[in-house]
Amino acid sequence: MYIIYRGHTNTEYGVEIKDLQVPPRAAEQYEMQQIPGRLSPIPFRMGQYKSGKLTAVLVLCNTADLRQIYSWLSGEGQLICSDTPQLYYRVLSCDVISTKRVGAANTIRELSVSFTVLPFAYAVENTPIIAEKSPMEFETQGSIYSEPLICLSGISGDVVLSVNTVELAITGITGDLCIDVERRKAYQIAEDGSMTLVLGNTTGKLWNMVLVPSATAKNVVSWTGSVAQVSVTKNERWL
Repeated sequence: MYIIYRGHTNTEYGVEIKDLQVPPRAAEQYEMQQIPGRLSPIPFRMGQYKSGKLTAVLVLCNTADLRQIYSWLSGEGQLICSDTPQLYYRVLSCDVISTKRVGAANTIRELSVSFTVLPFAYAVENTPIIAEKSPMEFETQGSIYSEPLICLSGISGDVVLSVNTVELAITGITGDLCIDVERRKAYQIAEDGSMTLVLGNTTGKLWNMVLVPSATAKNVVSWTGSVAQVSVTKNERWL
């Protein structure tokens, strides 16, 4: 049993995993509404999910550097567990919640760690799909729709981008453009790495440009106008 957090495996720090509790399926958020004339309320689903907790008990060898481990188990990042190595969790925060010494000589140290994670598990393999001609069709896995990152290269003139019939009109943009559906952003990256937000140059319901997992149907991404290349990072995810 192992974990990989922020690109490092527990064995790199002289740490063994004694116990690892993965989070349960994320709870969907809803509100109960009382309708006049009804004897019982009805749930109003909000289309949102709560974050979860993943806990682990770590055992440190005698030579392990405790402060180095504290530094590793901090902040946010990606977490991969050995039971599902093809998936990762997005950690919002990592906290060491308790420490103690165990064994007859009190030389072995145990840490209890709590990871606060986003509601979904994401595919580790997330290589973009690239096409130079419209349309592009592909299947998507997962147990819930995904919110892709779509990058258009070589834009010249007005463009209309479509994801499963949801359209986004793009005007006043030359060069490259990225549409980040998950973060509700449209931006350009300069040669020096700086980002310029250009959501005002788009018209349409960007938040509805999602990919639907299906074993029988394909997602369709198409565009009109002058575009040299389009890449789609699917961001497949599971509840």
